Amino acid sequence: MALSPRRGNALIGTPEYIVFIRIQKTGSTSLSTMLATTFANEFNWTSTCNSRLLKCQSHAVGHMLPCSRRKVCFSASGVCGRLRPPRLLVEDVPHMTVADTRFLLGHPRSNWSNVVVLTSLRHPYTRTLSEYKFFLATGSVANQGNTTWFHAWDWKYNKTICGDYTLLNWLQCPSSMNGVWNRQTRMLSSSHWGGLHEDASANHSGAASLALTSAQQNLADAQWVGLLECPALSMCLLEATLGLRPSSLSLPSLNIQHGTGWAAYAEQVSCEEQSLLRRANEVDVKLVHFARSLMLDTAQQRWPQCKSLSCAL
Repeated sequence: MALSPRRGNALIGTPEYIVFIRIQKTGSTSLSTMLATTFANEFNWTSTCNSRLLKCQSHAVGHMLPCSRRKVCFSASGVCGRLRPPRLLVEDVPHMTVADTRFLLGHPRSNWSNVVVLTSLRHPYTRTLSEYKFFLATGSVANQGNTTWFHAWDWKYNKTICGDYTLLNWLQCPSSMNGVWNRQTRMLSSSHWGGLHEDASANHSGAASLALTSAQQNLADAQWVGLLECPALSMCLLEATLGLRPSSLSLPSLNIQHGTGWAAYAEQVSCEEQSLLRRANEVDVKLVHFARSLMLDTAQQRWPQCKSLSCAL
């Protein structure tokens, strides 16, 4: 559903929900904050289904509830369902995959065509290295569990089984592979369970192909797709989609100036580590290149103000 501006800050065809699929280490924290601020300031949209609200009349936060209780939050009488549209699942919410979104908003009252999906991606090699850096910074208990609705990306490093916190060990650790390998495809596929790491299925290549096809279709159906490596094009497409004035938004670029910037760090990655890094992201590489082509095609076909902007990976 295209968003079309009308007089004032309102948009024609106000959706039931606006969901930002926040993929970790793609600039998603900065983006979610920017989106929430933009929706509030430009359109007076503040109906946020955040972590506090998603307690769903329980002492546990939303993503810790059983599946049936999570879905209650979005029913007609639920805490999110009672908010006025559009209901924002953008900032300060449990990480939601496309599969989570379809489940939670799939009740009869909510039509999927009335759900606006926004997301951003990043080249999988630098995304994975950034996550590894985060893993090292969080200490020995780097448990990412319980931060999504259905744990499509969760992992917990088991040092007893996997050894010291090296990049090779982290990428190969059975307890972390489920979340680490092909993370972006996993979160954007409508079925994120099989085929995205080497031990997931006996028919690995076939399952991975199905997951990739699903993720590509969901990207094609999304109202906006951005890439961290292409900030100018990403923001131009978002401004056009939301009917905002040109150059009113900005996206943080890759953090190459940090003390252990990834451009410099990558030069120190051994051949063995590089090989495993490529294998761990084989499907994601295809997905990100698809996203780039999708963005360029969208600029050419729909938004002439964005046609001159490039996007290099």
